[in-house]
Amino acid sequence: MVTGVVIIGELAAWFGLRASALRYYERRGLLTPTSRVGGRRCYDERAVRRLAFIRLGQAAGLSLEEIALLLDSGDGARWRATVSRRVACIAAEITELELARSLLERSLLCPADHPLEECPYVGAEVSKLCLASENRDTSKKLPPSPGGSGRDPALRAAAKCYARPAYRPPGRRDGRDAGARPRA
Repeated sequence: MVTGVVIIGELAAWFGLRASALRYYERRGLLTPTSRVGGRRCYDERAVRRLAFIRLGQAAGLSLEEIALLLDSGDGARWRATVSRRVACIAAEITELELARSLLERSLLCPADHPLEECPYVGAEVSKLCLASENRDTSKKLPPSPGGSGRDPALRAAAKCYARPAYRPPGRRDGRDAGARPRA
């Protein structure tokens, strides 16, 4: 670890930053130089650790405001609530990304040449999004389908196609790719 002090440019380089980023963190109250040597800001071990925490927080998707709260909060409940909110956001993002991956993987299995017009997998997802949008915003409703019920039988048929189980490679009952590493 650091013994003594580190000048601003050297510390910034350690973390892949510019010195201006450290000065910005200072203006935001996240970081404080220990001293100045030859007019240059210097940082001790505590400041180095704070900067490492700032970078970890940013990598976790926390805002600088949230990081400041975590750094300076003496209230365990407050910082735990902040972290819990971020964990929930990450979980939602993972769910969205898994859905996106699933849609793209299924679309690759489609024998059709045009994803919107001919692929039952993509077409069903587009239809579901249209129906969800129609139900969400009542001021801009789409005209009802020819059947009059607001839900086209062709859309239901496309949805049934989409509901088919995903392709599973032979030899694997759990559906994972044989070359894939298990999740931690």
